[in-house]
Amino acid sequence: TSNNPSPGGLYMGNFPFDNTPNTPYLLISDNSGNFSYSRQVNQFAFDFKKQKNGLLTYFINEKYYSEDINHNILDSFRCGNGYRTDQHEFLILDNGHALLMSYDPQIVNMSLIVPNGNPNATVIGLIIQELDVNKNVVFQWRSWDHFAITDADHVNLESDNIDYVHGNAIELDTDGNLLISSRHLSEITKINRSNGNVIWRLGGSQNEFTFFNDTI
Repeated sequence: TSNNPSPGGLYMGNFPFDNTPNTPYLLISDNSGNFSYSRQVNQFAFDFKKQKNGLLTYFINEKYYSEDINHNILDSFRCGNGYRTDQHEFLILDNGHALLMSYDPQIVNMSLIVPNGNPNATVIGLIIQELDVNKNVVFQWRSWDHFAITDADHVNLESDNIDYVHGNAIELDTDGNLLISSRHLSEITKINRSNGNVIWRLGGSQNEFTFFNDTI
Protein backbone atom coordinates (compact mmCIF):
# COMPACT_ATOMS: atom_id res chain seq x y z
CA THR A 1 0.00 0.00 0.00
CA SER A 2 1.48 3.31 -1.12
CA ASN A 3 -0.59 5.97 0.61
CA ASN A 4 2.07 8.23 2.13
CA PRO A 5 5.22 8.21 -0.04
CA SER A 6 8.16 10.48 0.65
CA PRO A 7 8.37 13.52 -1.65
CA GLY A 8 10.86 13.83 -4.49
CA GLY A 9 11.97 11.82 -7.46
CA LEU A 10 13.29 8.28 -7.78
CA TYR A 11 16.70 8.12 -9.46
CA MET A 12 17.52 4.86 -11.23
CA GLY A 13 19.91 3.19 -13.61
CA ASN A 14 19.03 -0.17 -15.11
CA PHE A 15 21.62 -2.95 -15.38
CA PRO A 16 21.37 -6.68 -16.09
CA PHE A 17 21.99 -9.70 -13.92
CA ASP A 18 21.77 -12.07 -16.88
CA ASN A 19 22.16 -12.08 -20.67
CA THR A 20 18.76 -10.57 -21.47
CA PRO A 21 19.20 -7.95 -24.23
CA ASN A 22 18.78 -4.47 -22.80
CA THR A 23 19.73 -0.82 -23.23
CA PRO A 24 21.24 1.25 -20.38
CA TYR A 25 19.43 4.40 -19.25
CA LEU A 26 19.48 7.06 -16.56
CA LEU A 27 15.91 7.49 -15.29
CA ILE A 28 13.97 9.79 -12.96
CA SER A 29 10.39 8.98 -12.01
CA ASP A 30 7.81 10.09 -9.49
CA ASN A 31 6.29 7.82 -6.86
CA SER A 32 3.69 6.56 -9.33
CA GLY A 33 6.30 5.43 -11.85
CA ASN A 34 5.82 8.30 -14.30
CA PHE A 35 9.14 9.27 -15.84
CA SER A 36 10.13 12.92 -15.81
CA TYR A 37 13.52 12.22 -17.38
CA SER A 38 15.27 9.46 -19.28
CA ARG A 39 18.56 9.36 -21.14
CA GLN A 40 20.16 6.50 -22.99
CA VAL A 41 23.83 6.07 -22.09
CA ASN A 42 26.55 4.08 -23.79
CA GLN A 43 27.43 1.96 -20.74
CA PHE A 44 25.57 0.88 -17.64
CA ALA A 45 25.40 3.65 -15.06
CA PHE A 46 25.36 3.10 -11.30
CA ASP A 47 24.47 5.02 -8.14
CA PHE A 48 22.46 7.73 -9.91
CA LYS A 49 21.25 10.19 -7.25
CA LYS A 50 20.77 13.79 -6.21
CA GLN A 51 23.43 15.10 -3.83
CA LYS A 52 22.65 17.44 -0.92
CA ASN A 53 24.04 20.38 -2.91
CA GLY A 54 21.51 19.72 -5.69
CA LEU A 55 23.93 18.19 -8.20
CA LEU A 56 23.08 14.90 -9.90
CA THR A 57 25.82 12.26 -9.85
CA TYR A 58 26.32 8.80 -11.33
CA PHE A 59 29.09 6.31 -12.06
CA ILE A 60 29.98 5.26 -15.58
CA ASN A 61 33.19 4.08 -17.25
CA GLU A 62 35.33 3.97 -14.06
CA LYS A 63 34.55 7.45 -12.75
CA TYR A 64 31.75 9.52 -11.22
CA TYR A 65 30.21 12.46 -13.05
CA SER A 66 28.30 15.43 -11.65
CA GLU A 67 25.60 17.33 -13.56
CA ASP A 68 23.50 20.39 -12.88
CA ILE A 69 19.71 20.19 -12.81
CA ASN A 70 19.65 20.68 -16.60
CA HIS A 71 21.96 17.66 -17.04
CA ASN A 72 25.03 19.61 -18.12
CA ILE A 73 28.13 17.67 -17.05
CA LEU A 74 30.17 19.82 -14.65
CA ASP A 75 32.90 17.60 -13.24
CA SER A 76 34.24 14.08 -12.80
CA PHE A 77 35.72 12.27 -9.82
CA ARG A 78 37.91 9.23 -9.34
CA CYS A 79 40.00 7.69 -6.56
CA GLY A 80 43.61 8.77 -6.09
CA ASN A 81 46.79 6.93 -5.12
CA GLY A 82 46.41 4.49 -8.00
CA TYR A 83 43.17 2.93 -6.77
CA ARG A 84 40.37 2.07 -9.18
CA THR A 85 37.08 3.81 -8.39
CA ASP A 86 34.19 1.58 -7.32
CA GLN A 87 30.59 2.27 -8.28
CA HIS A 88 28.90 1.59 -4.93
CA GLU A 89 29.09 5.02 -3.30
CA PHE A 90 29.88 8.69 -3.90
CA LEU A 91 29.02 11.59 -1.57
CA ILE A 92 29.69 15.31 -1.98
CA LEU A 93 30.05 16.93 1.44
CA ASP A 94 29.04 20.43 2.49
CA ASN A 95 32.65 21.66 2.23
CA GLY A 96 32.93 20.40 -1.34
CA HIS A 97 34.99 17.36 -0.42
CA ALA A 98 33.99 13.98 -1.87
CA LEU A 99 33.84 10.47 -0.38
CA LEU A 100 34.51 7.48 -2.64
CA MET A 101 35.45 3.84 -2.27
CA SER A 102 37.64 1.35 -4.09
CA TYR A 103 37.70 -2.45 -4.12
CA ASP A 104 41.31 -3.49 -3.64
CA PRO A 105 42.30 -7.04 -4.79
CA GLN A 106 45.48 -8.53 -3.31
CA ILE A 107 47.08 -11.98 -3.62
CA VAL A 108 46.99 -13.72 -0.22
CA ASN A 109 48.26 -17.13 0.89
CA MET A 110 45.02 -18.30 2.49
CA SER A 111 46.57 -21.65 3.44
CA LEU A 112 48.24 -19.76 6.30
CA ILE A 113 44.88 -18.44 7.49
CA VAL A 114 42.31 -21.25 7.10
CA PRO A 115 42.52 -25.03 6.51
CA ASN A 116 42.33 -25.86 2.78
CA GLY A 117 42.90 -22.21 1.92
CA ASN A 118 44.20 -21.37 -1.55
CA PRO A 119 47.89 -20.35 -1.36
CA ASN A 120 47.34 -17.96 -4.28
CA ALA A 121 43.89 -16.53 -3.56
CA THR A 122 42.69 -13.13 -4.73
CA VAL A 123 41.26 -11.37 -1.68
CA ILE A 124 39.37 -8.09 -2.16
CA GLY A 125 39.71 -5.39 0.46
CA LEU A 126 37.99 -2.01 0.78
CA ILE A 127 39.49 1.47 0.46
CA ILE A 128 37.68 4.64 1.59
CA GLN A 129 38.98 8.00 0.36
CA GLU A 130 38.11 11.64 0.95
CA LEU A 131 39.11 14.07 -1.82
CA ASP A 132 39.37 17.82 -1.32
CA VAL A 133 38.07 20.35 -3.87
CA ASN A 134 41.32 20.00 -5.84
CA LYS A 135 40.92 16.16 -5.99
CA ASN A 136 43.78 15.57 -3.54
CA VAL A 137 43.39 12.57 -1.21
CA VAL A 138 43.15 14.07 2.30
CA PHE A 139 41.96 10.91 4.07
CA GLN A 140 42.40 7.24 3.22
CA TRP A 141 41.23 4.16 5.10
CA ARG A 142 42.12 0.53 4.27
CA SER A 143 40.20 -2.50 5.47
CA TRP A 144 43.49 -4.43 5.51
CA ASP A 145 44.62 -2.35 8.50
CA HIS A 146 41.48 -2.97 10.57
CA PHE A 147 39.49 -6.06 9.45
CA ALA A 148 40.73 -9.66 9.51
CA ILE A 149 39.81 -11.73 6.46
CA THR A 150 38.20 -14.25 8.82
CA ASP A 151 35.77 -11.52 10.00
CA ALA A 152 33.71 -12.28 6.87
CA ASP A 153 30.71 -14.23 8.13
CA HIS A 154 29.21 -15.79 4.98
CA VAL A 155 32.06 -16.02 2.46
CA ASN A 156 33.85 -19.21 1.35
CA LEU A 157 37.40 -18.62 2.60
CA GLU A 158 38.64 -21.65 0.61
CA SER A 159 37.69 -20.01 -2.70
CA ASP A 160 40.06 -18.69 -5.37
CA ASN A 161 38.42 -15.26 -5.10
CA ILE A 162 37.34 -13.88 -1.73
CA ASP A 163 35.41 -10.62 -1.51
CA TYR A 164 35.70 -10.41 2.25
CA VAL A 165 34.34 -6.89 2.89
CA HIS A 166 32.13 -5.76 -0.03
CA GLY A 167 31.55 -2.18 1.04
CA ASN A 168 28.15 -0.90 -0.05
CA ALA A 169 27.68 2.55 1.45
CA ILE A 170 29.33 5.46 3.26
CA GLU A 171 27.59 8.01 5.44
CA LEU A 172 28.84 11.06 7.32
CA ASP A 173 27.73 10.81 10.96
CA THR A 174 26.47 13.83 12.89
CA ASP A 175 29.81 14.13 14.73
CA GLY A 176 31.79 14.29 11.47
CA ASN A 177 33.06 10.71 11.56
CA LEU A 178 32.26 8.05 8.97
CA LEU A 179 29.88 5.10 8.87
CA ILE A 180 30.43 2.31 6.36
CA SER A 181 28.20 -0.62 5.50
CA SER A 182 29.97 -3.88 4.57
CA ARG A 183 27.76 -6.59 3.14
CA HIS A 184 30.08 -9.57 3.54
CA LEU A 185 30.91 -8.63 7.12
CA SER A 186 27.20 -8.09 7.92
CA GLU A 187 28.45 -4.97 9.66
CA ILE A 188 28.12 -1.23 10.11
CA THR A 189 31.44 0.29 11.19
CA LYS A 190 32.09 3.74 12.61
CA ILE A 191 35.50 5.16 11.63
CA ASN A 192 37.36 8.11 13.12
CA ARG A 193 37.80 10.56 10.25
CA SER A 194 40.94 12.07 11.79
CA ASN A 195 43.10 9.01 12.40
CA GLY A 196 41.21 6.11 10.76
CA ASN A 197 40.72 4.18 13.99
CA VAL A 198 37.60 2.04 14.33
CA ILE A 199 35.25 3.59 16.91
CA TRP A 200 32.76 0.71 16.98
CA ARG A 201 31.51 -2.30 15.02
CA LEU A 202 27.83 -3.18 14.83
CA GLY A 203 26.71 -6.61 13.58
CA GLY A 204 28.68 -9.52 12.17
CA SER A 205 31.21 -11.69 13.95
CA GLN A 206 32.89 -8.73 15.71
CA ASN A 207 29.71 -7.08 16.98
CA GLU A 208 30.28 -4.87 20.05
CA PHE A 209 26.64 -4.15 20.89
CA THR A 210 24.04 -5.91 23.02
CA PHE A 211 20.33 -5.57 22.30
CA PHE A 212 18.24 -6.29 25.37
CA ASN A 213 15.00 -8.29 24.98
CA ASP A 214 15.95 -9.14 21.39
CA THR A 215 14.33 -12.46 20.41
CA ILE A 216 16.19 -12.85 17.08
